[in-house]
Amino acid sequence: MSMLLALRFSPAATLAFVMGAGFIADTASLPLVVSNLGLHVLARKGVSIGWGDYFKVGVLLTVRCCW
Repeated sequence: MSMLLALRFSPAATLAFVMGAGFIADTASLPLVVSNLGLHVLARKGVSIGWGDYFKVGVLLTVRCCW
């Protein structure tokens, strides 16, 4: 948001940027096992994943992907 304010984006452009960034993040995370959307789909099917398990897998994947 501070970047958009510094660039003096209009409120409409800021809203479009925020919505676009959210859409891209959700779409890009679809194939990931630990995506939020994936967890919601699993929850609807009755699969329960605890926060600790989610965190462990997320940390392992993040470390593996980024370093």
